[in-house]
Amino acid sequence: MKIPLPIFMLLTVMAIHAGGVELKKTPVQTMLESGVRLAAADDDDFDVWGKPENSSREATESSEKKDQGGKSLFKAGLYSALIPGMGEYYVGHKTKAKFFFAVEAVSWVGFVSYRIYGGWKKNDMVKFATDNANASLYGKDDWFEDMVGFYDNIDQYNTRGRVDDPDRPYLFDNDDNHWSWIASGDQATYRHLKNRYRAAYRRSEFMIGLMIVNRIVSIVDAVRDARRYKAKVDKSFTDGGGLQLHFDVDPFDGYKPVSLTLVKRF
Repeated sequence: MKIPLPIFMLLTVMAIHAGGVELKKTPVQTMLESGVRLAAADDDDFDVWGKPENSSREATESSEKKDQGGKSLFKAGLYSALIPGMGEYYVGHKTKAKFFFAVEAVSWVGFVSYRIYGGWKKNDMVKFATDNANASLYGKDDWFEDMVGFYDNIDQYNTRGRVDDPDRPYLFDNDDNHWSWIASGDQATYRHLKNRYRAAYRRSEFMIGLMIVNRIVSIVDAVRDARRYKAKVDKSFTDGGGLQLHFDVDPFDGYKPVSLTLVKRF
């Protein structure tokens, strides 16, 4: 049985290579080996699926840069200034955002509740002073309210009250300034109503302070998270992406003709 010459030459080369016998390479073999090694060297530009690695990396970087552009420090801080927690939600930290949302909601509920309650108590105080001391407290400041609660009537204020503190102004006894308590126990009730409404208003002011503090903390936290996000994206650009696969083919290497290497870049 005659074997075609090309097949005979291929079988001879395989047998020699398997047996560990090294012969002088022919020009054809040299050209073939050079071509395969050149292709294997160029394989670094392709990923494990055979697609151009540069193209895949450029697409990933483009996507990450787009995300980076949407996570600016200015926007994160602005959103948190408008609604605490919105900056964290914008950056992607939704758990922390819920905490700031909750504090903001509690602050508003507390502020509105204390203002409404304080308004009710103030109206009760004004009505009680009108009914029991013939006093007109609409539009009066805190100082006048205190004098009405401390002295029995306007005459007592102008005499004893101004002796205790000469800098106090003299009040003319007219419809706008007049008061005279019918019973001494009424003053205690009046002072109780006055203290209740003022305490409610102070608590409402505390809620305003809580809103301000919540915004400041949220702004600082959101800007810090946005900066960390930006640093993380920039590091991924510098590192070239953590793990990479390198596929290598060498048909003339009897020990390792095909290799797949996992590389971690630091």
